[in-house]
Amino acid sequence: MEARKEMIGMPFYDPNAPYTSPSLEGEFLRRLWRLLRVRRDFWEELSPEVGQRLVDRSIYSTYRDLCNLGLYEEAVRLLRNRALTEKPSANRQERAGFGPNSPG
Repeated sequence: MEARKEMIGMPFYDPNAPYTSPSLEGEFLRRLWRLLRVRRDFWEELSPEVGQRLVDRSIYSTYRDLCNLGLYEEAVRLLRNRALTEKPSANRQERAGFGPNSPG
C-alpha cells in the first residue's frame, strides 16, 4: 500500500506499523481494536438495550470509516482476530496462571 500524500497537519500513514502510526488511519485502527476489546471483556456488564447496542454500532461505524479510508483488509483482519473477539476459556486462563484455581 502506497503512503498517501500528507494532508495539512496529518502525518503519513505507515502500512508497516499501522497500530503505531500517528495518522488518521492508525487512530481508527486503534479505535476498532479498543472497541473489540471492550465488547469481549465487558459484554455481560453492558445493558442489552443501550450498552451492547452502542458498542456494536460503534464497531460497525469504525469499520465503515476504515473501509472509506481504504483499510478494508486491516479492518477485517481485526474483526477475525479470535483473541479480540472471543473470551479466553477458563482452562487457558488457569494454564496462564490467571484462573480461579491457579496458585498465588
